[in-house]
Order: sequence, then structure tokens, then C-alpha cells
Amino acid sequence: MSRNKAFKDPRGHSLRIYSDVFDSAAFAALSPHDVLAYLALLRELKAYNNGDLSLPLTRAKKCGIGHHLTLARSLRALCAVGLIAVTRKGGCTKGGQRLPNLYRLTDRECYAIPAKHLEAIKETNEWKRVTSAQHGLAGR
Repeated sequence: MSRNKAFKDPRGHSLRIYSDVFDSAAFAALSPHDVLAYLALLRELKAYNNGDLSLPLTRAKKCGIGHHLTLARSLRALCAVGLIAVTRKGGCTKGGQRLPNLYRLTDRECYAIPAKHLEAIKETNEWKRVTSAQHGLAGR
């Protein structure tokens, strides 16, 4: 007897941007580098790790963002239009350990991750508050 195995795509992981996000005014307000940063965060999204997403410069360089200021500007723009939100602010600890900022996608549910002290959050869809591309650009 054969077991039903979960379907595994032979081409690997794929990214899914829903039509309502792609057609939104918030997405229209993004620059090309902002879209690259959003796609890089989507690439890291698996089944249950929303809220535990980070984008260090080494990974961003592989996705086409070559400078740390461009990366910081893109992440701030994504937060400003509401496509992503910060779940944990990074920085240095007293022992000298450096922690990255952690992000979540606001159009998907965020599950609890007790090891990183992250609580479960329903999808907030903050990007729907942006009514026009000019409104999204003004929020930057």
C-alpha cells in the first residue's frame, strides 16, 4: 500500500503575492528596490515563520540590493505603507550579541514563536489603509 505524501514541487519553493496586494495603492507606491526587498522577505516565508523574517545585507545583495542604506530605506518604506511590520526590534545586547530586526507580513497570520518571545497575531492588513499611491509616498 502506498502512503499519500505531501506534494513537493519539483522546482522548489515559490512566492505567492495575492492579487489584492499586487493591485493595491500601497504596492503601487513602492520603488523597484522596495519590491525587491518585499520579494526577498516573501522568499524566506515558510509555513509558520511569519514574524520571524529578517533581511540581512548579505541576503539582500543576492536579491539585487547592494547597499545598506538602500536596504534600510526599502524596509522603512515597506513598514510605512503597511506591507510589513516589526515584530522585534533588533540591536546589541549587554553581552555584545547583535540581534536583527524581525518582521512579519501583515496580509498573513502570524503564529506564536515562544523561543523568540513572539506572540500570535491575526492578519492586520495595514496596507489597505493606503488609499492612493501619493498617500503611500507621503507616508515614507
